[in-house]
Formats: sequence, C-alpha cells, structure tokens
Amino acid sequence: MNDDMSYVDVFSGDEFFNDLYPLKKVNEFFIEVYGEITTTETDLPDRLGTWETGIDVVLHNDYREIVYASKNDFQKAYKDYVKQLIDYLKAQGRNEELHRFQGEFQQIFNQFSKKYKDMRFFVGKQHFGPEPDCKEGMIIMSTWEDYQKPVFHYLALGLKKADLFYSLGD
Repeated sequence: MNDDMSYVDVFSGDEFFNDLYPLKKVNEFFIEVYGEITTTETDLPDRLGTWETGIDVVLHNDYREIVYASKNDFQKAYKDYVKQLIDYLKAQGRNEELHRFQGEFQQIFNQFSKKYKDMRFFVGKQHFGPEPDCKEGMIIMSTWEDYQKPVFHYLALGLKKADLFYSLGD
C-alpha cells in the first residue's frame, strides 16, 4: 500500500505538490513546501531533447507564474480567493475550522502582504478552468529562504489529499 500523498486544489483539481518534497505544516492554515533549483529534460513533444532549469516544484507540477500590476491587485485577488474558500468551507459544514481561520487570517495575510515586493506568485495549469462557472484555484505565494531556497506557501484549507499513486495515474 502506498502512503505517499498528493495535495490537490479543491477548486481547480490541480495537483500542487506531494509529500515527497520537503514540507512543513506551519500552523493549521498554512503548509510550506521547499523547492530546489534543478535542470530537467522537457517532455513537451515540440521541445523533446531540450533542457529546462528552474524550481523543481514549479517544473514538475506545471505551475504558471502570475504577475500582479500592484500590491492592491494581489490583495484583491487573494481576498477574492479566500471569500470563495470561505463559501466552500461553509458548504462543507466545516464551521469550527472556518471560525478559527477567520480569526487568524488577516494577521497572517498582513505578514505576506509586507513581503509583496520579494514574492512570486503561481497558479496551477487549470486555474482558469474552461467552464463558465468554474471557480479559480489557489494563488500560491513563493518566497526565498536566505535568498537561496524557494519556499511555496499554500492555504491548507484549500487543499485535499489524494493517494499519490492514484493521482499520478490520471
């Protein structure tokens, strides 16, 4: 039996990471994943035999970098995602988690907002789904630890666990 887990966005279905990466549960609401700079051969049909250098988490999970015109644009987009997440948690009957989250979110969010200029932002490949009523997925925040190691920050309440073997077989 396989105990390895994959973490999937509850809205887009994108696989964001698995527990084979170094990760840390910061608190009840955030998970950090630590990436590495790597060079890998691309498997894209039109680019076979070429190599890409980048962050392993980004390359292996097909993230899309997203750039915000301003800090206010980022804050609005992230808060819109959080409103969507709150509605999801209410519909799931997860009221106790929701109450704790709402009590702590603003303080945590303010810490990230202060680092805006030093952050990069990513979304999964299905973030803007094809369906008209599709909900946008999570915005992944990325910082650098000691300017050497990329750290990705995920809202834990916006993730669901899936068996890694199963998710890789899709």
